[in-house]
Amino acid sequence: MSGKLLFKGREGSLLIGLIVTMVIVSIAGAATYYLTTGSSITELFKNNNLKAYYLAESGARYAAHLVQSDLDNGTTTYINALNNKSCTLSPGQFTLTIDNTSNAAYLLLKSVGTLNSGSWFETKREVVYKLTKSFNEPFDPNTFSKNWDVISGHADAATQGGVPLSGDTGLREQAQSGSTVSVVALKWDGAGGTPNPGLPDLLSQWNLSGGLLSYALQVKTAINYQGGKGSYYMVGLSFRLNTNNNTNPDDDKLYGVSYFKSLPPSADTSQTPAWVKSSTFTPIRDGFVYAILWMHNSDGSFTLLDYSLLGFAKWHKQTTYIVGDTVIPTTPNGYYYKCTAVGSQGGKSSNNEPTWGTTVGGATSDGGGSHSITWTNMGTVDNQANSGIVTASGTLVDWSALAVQVDEKYCSNSNDTNCNNGTYRRNFITVYTASPDSSAPPAPYPRGTISWNYSSYFKSVKWSGHISGQQLASGSWSNPPAVETVLDSTFTSANFDTIKPVEIGIHGYYDSYSNNDMYFDDFALKLPSNAIAGSYMQYY
Repeated sequence: MSGKLLFKGREGSLLIGLIVTMVIVSIAGAATYYLTTGSSITELFKNNNLKAYYLAESGARYAAHLVQSDLDNGTTTYINALNNKSCTLSPGQFTLTIDNTSNAAYLLLKSVGTLNSGSWFETKREVVYKLTKSFNEPFDPNTFSKNWDVISGHADAATQGGVPLSGDTGLREQAQSGSTVSVVALKWDGAGGTPNPGLPDLLSQWNLSGGLLSYALQVKTAINYQGGKGSYYMVGLSFRLNTNNNTNPDDDKLYGVSYFKSLPPSADTSQTPAWVKSSTFTPIRDGFVYAILWMHNSDGSFTLLDYSLLGFAKWHKQTTYIVGDTVIPTTPNGYYYKCTAVGSQGGKSSNNEPTWGTTVGGATSDGGGSHSITWTNMGTVDNQANSGIVTASGTLVDWSALAVQVDEKYCSNSNDTNCNNGTYRRNFITVYTASPDSSAPPAPYPRGTISWNYSSYFKSVKWSGHISGQQLASGSWSNPPAVETVLDSTFTSANFDTIKPVEIGIHGYYDSYSNNDMYFDDFALKLPSNAIAGSYMQYY
């Protein structure tokens, strides 16, 4: 009896154990199903997020270069056309919105990618690009002191003071008594640790670019030649400018890109400005106009990095010439000619222009009798010569433009021209000129126009000096590229966050204590858009 009862107890225990096991297996199965389904849904949302991001990024990339072209050319064609524009791409769409009014420094380009619109699986991602605008300086008398710091000499914004201004507002510079140098510096937002809202923030640019500072500058300039002045000048843009926190220009460290002209050393007198007597300028002291790239060192010395001859005076009838004078034909033929001999009573050109020989070293006769001239073919003119920068009489055309593109990169060493990585800083420097002349190639660039479309208005400077052994970013001096970019590492943006230097300026070196005889207008600064912010993403 007791044995039977024991058996029945075991049978009940087995039944209860089986039921418990079945319940546990059922719960485990349900949990496994839930986990599997949840994992699949999680993976689905992850894939959808990625696809929505790709849609948003596609829209931003599609629009960015078109909108940037508007910003570079001062137009709104694509900005207006693409604002609130939607485009369907399988399996979703992107929608663009453009804010060009909220901030003076940059434009906001937003692209929203949408997947499975209207369903509970709908997924959105947003990508935002900040595209930098050009900072354009009209030299308004009301804002001049806010935007610019006079480092040396005197400068102001005015509508009067000389022929080149012609009633329009511009910057006029003059040196202080006893000096021939004037320098003004841009008060960028944060320069010297001082906030200046509304101006570009170079320190933020430096930080966002990994401790590198790149930008482009341009300005137009004019010289007042009245009163026999303008025999010596060096006017243009300063960059990597460090004034050592004082107003003495002698210890400034900077690069300069300038229009330069000087009489030959044989014409030096006690009145010749001291700056031009630096031996580094001797190769270009011949009375012609040059574009030059140079440095000023903290010990007060200059270093001429390179130069390019910009033009010659054209031949004139019934004009007195002396041995050494150089001309080109009134219709340029690609050659220039030097006066190598004159008659017993000096040289005077004929009433009719001679037929110019095209054999290098060959002679062309001009004038006649005791006033004869022998012109010797000296070879081909530089690429840049006679591009509308120099007048027929050999002076700088009013409101000729200079532009410089400065790209700073990390390189592996001082010989690295690819500069994909490393810790050695190098400046990639490209210089351009443009002319307001109606016949200037590739197109006239008049005062009042600001564009960053180099190919439409500018000519890249073709350097011919190579006197300091510069490297090119590509090609070689014997086989140079179409656009010549010079590399130099003397002054960089290292420690920019602690120094906060003035960095950017406009300089005028002249032949005397000038009374408002150097003029500038249409200054502009452009920061690279790919560094100012890049893109950022937002979930919906």
